Amino acid sequence: MTQIDNGQGDMRHYRKSHFVLAAIVLALGGASRAQAGAFLIREQGAAATALSTAGAAAGGVGLSSMFWNPATITDAPGWQSSWSVSGVFPSGTITAQPGSALLPLGASSGQILRSAAVPASYSTYQLNDRWWLGLAVNSPFGLASRNPNVWAGSPYGIDSKVSSFDINPTIGFKLNRMISFGVGLQAEWLHAYQSEAIDLPPPFGTGFGTATIKGSTWGWGFTAGATVKPWRGTELGVGYRSSVRETTDSGKAIFSAFNPPTQPLPPGVYPASFSLPLPDIVTIGVRQRVTPLLTLLGGFEWDHWSRLGAVAVTNPGPGPLPPAGAVYTVIPFNYRDGWLASLGAQYQWSPKLVLRGGLAYERSPIDDANRSIALPDSDRVWVSIGAGYRLTPNLSADVAYAHLFAQAGTITETTPVPFVATTEGHADIISVSLNYRWDNPSPPRPVVARY
Repeated sequence: MTQIDNGQGDMRHYRKSHFVLAAIVLALGGASRAQAGAFLIREQGAAATALSTAGAAAGGVGLSSMFWNPATITDAPGWQSSWSVSGVFPSGTITAQPGSALLPLGASSGQILRSAAVPASYSTYQLNDRWWLGLAVNSPFGLASRNPNVWAGSPYGIDSKVSSFDINPTIGFKLNRMISFGVGLQAEWLHAYQSEAIDLPPPFGTGFGTATIKGSTWGWGFTAGATVKPWRGTELGVGYRSSVRETTDSGKAIFSAFNPPTQPLPPGVYPASFSLPLPDIVTIGVRQRVTPLLTLLGGFEWDHWSRLGAVAVTNPGPGPLPPAGAVYTVIPFNYRDGWLASLGAQYQWSPKLVLRGGLAYERSPIDDANRSIALPDSDRVWVSIGAGYRLTPNLSADVAYAHLFAQAGTITETTPVPFVATTEGHADIISVSLNYRWDNPSPPRPVVARY
């Protein structure tokens, strides 16, 4: 919903203990799995989904704007919270082509991408006319794909999962009526799981076996940003989410059969270590009120995925089988940098109802040179619509629907056996948010626009 400014009110009536309670409620959110732009999740709120994230760094998507730019919390008067859940329903198939060595085992993967529910929650608390506190709990990264155990692409991946959970406390400072700043801390938990076939049924092998790598870890990072309101009706913003390096020495490598000759280990569970340098993200946003009822929004996001090269999974020790430092496998991500450009519009149909729509184009970090069975991602177009409705003076709800049109792609592998395939996919997203203002400033003041 469009933010409503009821003035500062009597700050003495704000109870800080309520903010602590809201933080506990926020922590009940949770982590989920979805696919979006490699394995980055942008489904952080219904307003963001409805606008294809246009204007997110300029405060244009409500409280969830703090995901992209923590300085936007200074746009929220008093004490507010927002809770959202997004249903992500992807569809993806891989079809092996002539030239694939194991084509007789089956050409089609069938539906490999899994649906997921992505929760997110945000709260902001205004301390005075200069300082704000905020707390976001969400899932920045996620992936879930499942291929058949036996088909032409089995040696390149069967089951892949990434789950994340991010706690992001922030603080915002309003320098003057034009300029605001914000910074935050990221405490991010990540769980990764991947399995692939290491033996196949006759005549292509001696049986069927799998190799599985999994591990969980906590990483740390920060967020920062600024907003500028150069004149009435305009807000510009830039936000930064730092890279979080997820490193674990307590992972596991599980072999149900003898693994490849490079490390001929008997079946069993072995210690594993790996490090994932997740991307840092820069987002620019603009929000321009054209008329008292119409607001236009735009955004550009750059995702530094090229820092995620080839990730080695090793034995952290001790040996002797395998020796400390031995490499179980190397996961060749080798992504390029990605970006997303978006445009959106918001129209205040009535005092209670606001309509939204958005359009975006995303360059995926994944192309024909690095596309894999685990994540057959590609460039895509976003089309989205949504609405917000004020149910009471303190409570509003947002809903949104987005469809992602993904381009077709190809996969080419040569080791351990040749594999050539084409990919197709799309996704539907449905998001719902509830937004609540906890405080009731007294005495009430006339409702005015944000600017």
